[in-house]
Amino acid sequence: AVATSDDADEVSAILRGVSSDAGIQELVPFLSRFVSAGLGSRRNLVRTEYCRRLVRLFDAMLDNQGMHLDLHLHQMLTPVSTCVVAKRLSSSPHEDHWALRSEAGAALVKACERYGPQYATMKPRVVRMLATQALRPDRPAATQYGGITALGLFGPRAVDAFLLPAAGGYWERWEKEMDGLSRKSKSGEGGK
Repeated sequence: AVATSDDADEVSAILRGVSSDAGIQELVPFLSRFVSAGLGSRRNLVRTEYCRRLVRLFDAMLDNQGMHLDLHLHQMLTPVSTCVVAKRLSSSPHEDHWALRSEAGAALVKACERYGPQYATMKPRVVRMLATQALRPDRPAATQYGGITALGLFGPRAVDAFLLPAAGGYWERWEKEMDGLSRKSKSGEGGK
């Protein structure tokens, strides 16, 4: 119901229950497979609201201190990461895939904060993946946005280590693009 309900109150109630009910540990394998399969399907990735609900479900699972995701966390991290850096996450340019990317990034940070002490390589792997995807000039703007946003959520050390060194290159590239747009605009006006 969390992924398909049209009733926002019902969805909120389900997510509140998942985030606070201490007696649902037995559902972890099913919930994690549901999140993983839903976000791992290419045809679902263009259903922005569906993906946002699954990311919120993952986030609610992370909030539940009585829920132990240790054995199932790995199967959800990759699909949630995909919601941050995928080339295309909507079927329409009017859908808010930007918010999906931000929410998924925040959930990744929360997962690393909660489980990073137990799994020493988790946070470095996630940060490296985000940096690899976001800081390549051949990546689409949406992928770069998602990765940069998520890296920023990891805090000042991640910003200093990954984003600031790349800022100069981005500035130069964007400046060239703006100059090109400005020239096109001027030549279009002059020809009228």
